[in-house]
Amino acid sequence: MIPATCQQIEAMPLTINGKIDRRVLEDLTVDRPESSTFVPARTPVEETLTSIWADVLKIEGVGVHDNFFDLGGDSILGTLILARAARAGLKISPLQLFKHQTIAELAAVAG
Repeated sequence: MIPATCQQIEAMPLTINGKIDRRVLEDLTVDRPESSTFVPARTPVEETLTSIWADVLKIEGVGVHDNFFDLGGDSILGTLILARAARAGLKISPLQLFKHQTIAELAAVAG
């Protein structure tokens, strides 16, 4: 397995016992890759999906043409996306997420 993203930090966060504090590492935000043009959500479905992606991927300002995998998404995070989308009333299959990797494409096929 190859990490989707890498982030440089000054020092590893440690607990009071001197062990790596994994909770702090999980809360670090990932820098968003440079994209050509940011396009905000235009429909309620796109707005729902951008909110879900931003929360799961811990990225602010997700655009409708940003690629899920380029933003650091993977199959595990994809299952979280699908579960949250289902709670929001959107029907999206895993195949649709892998085939339609941007919010614009995914919103067009979401039921």
